[in-house]
Amino acid sequence: MTELSKRGAQNVGIYIGHLPVSLTEVVDDSSWIDLSFAENYTIRKEALEIFRNAAATEVTGEDFNWPHGFWGEARLLAALSSLFNTYFAPFEPVENKNIVLTAGAAGSLDGLAWSLCDPGEGILVPCPYHAGAYEVFLSIHTGIVPIPVGVGNLDDVFGEGMIPTLEMGLRNAPVPVKAMVVTNPHNPLGRCYSKQNLIELMQFCQRHNLHLISDEVFALSEHGCSDLRQPRKFTSALAIDAAAHGCDASKIHVIWSMSKDLGATGARLGCVVTRSKDVRDSIALVAHTNVSNLSILFARALLTSPRLHTIIQLNSSRLATAFARIRAFFEANSIEYLPCEVTTFVLARLAPYTQTRDDEKTAVAFYQKAGVLFFSAADYHMPSDFKGWMRVSFAVEPERLDMAIDRLKAAYEIYIARSQTISLGHYIDNV
Repeated sequence: MTELSKRGAQNVGIYIGHLPVSLTEVVDDSSWIDLSFAENYTIRKEALEIFRNAAATEVTGEDFNWPHGFWGEARLLAALSSLFNTYFAPFEPVENKNIVLTAGAAGSLDGLAWSLCDPGEGILVPCPYHAGAYEVFLSIHTGIVPIPVGVGNLDDVFGEGMIPTLEMGLRNAPVPVKAMVVTNPHNPLGRCYSKQNLIELMQFCQRHNLHLISDEVFALSEHGCSDLRQPRKFTSALAIDAAAHGCDASKIHVIWSMSKDLGATGARLGCVVTRSKDVRDSIALVAHTNVSNLSILFARALLTSPRLHTIIQLNSSRLATAFARIRAFFEANSIEYLPCEVTTFVLARLAPYTQTRDDEKTAVAFYQKAGVLFFSAADYHMPSDFKGWMRVSFAVEPERLDMAIDRLKAAYEIYIARSQTISLGHYIDNV
């Protein structure tokens, strides 16, 4: 790789070998069902209808011009402001001047990392989290260092152990730390932080002069769960009166995108909401040419549609139906799962006999050969004793979900029948 720059060679060496098979191979959809990515197909039909109508009636020659608006096209910024003011219950109304467009949430993470940190500085990321996403999107262009903050058990994520764990992680950080990023609703746990959790996170950042990045891309994907004794409704960081709790609101930044809540990952349309003019300007310098006018057209059509509220309600109700279907499968087959109330996925222990992370990877390969793709706990910096768990996305078309469940059932029965007597590596070859 002598023809590459040092950073190019480093990125290739670190990341290429770990890309998921669904990105690196041509997948025959009739052979594999991909439950690995957090795609949302539940409202795609409705979103597609709106886009097709907009493409047929609203596209003009101007849409082939340079994008309008340094921070984003004004009408779309207004539509996004309306969305946040309607559904995120902000303490102070969100205005156009608080928003900057990016190419999806990945672009938001990249822009924030670039704007808040110098190369070699760090961002705290409380575990568990999707290592493949954050460790790539935060660092691949910027040279910053994502710093995983491990938890002893999952109760610490939302409980009293959260702040002491973060304090220890900050003390032990190998590089100077400038920010912390959290996912709320949580990926992969599918739970929401409480208002008190958010206040404590803000105060932790304030004590240590850190920026807080709140990734809220699943904010409108609540589906509920009767298994939870204390369900929590989503509370946005925007809803907190930061000043009343001794915190600087200009150091709190919220990410949202069309990808999850509105089922449009491919639109590559996201944004950062910030009270800091300097942060907004810096992100715009990085991102303002990355968002397509056609993505802007589609997003504007969807966010200003009179059907938007109905689509958001449909999203929740269809997610609830899909979650109930996958939960019924788990319960019927005595498969452990973690109850969740939001997002498009659930954690389930589909490989209960695994002893090591390598066993876990072998189990993933086994299910892959059976025709179902998903990520394992190893991809999320789970606690060391949390083995054999997989993140299973369920927000696919009903018929594909049924097909995936049939494949999972058959494969799981083979796994259980053989795992105590022969190695996983052997029965992969016999599926």
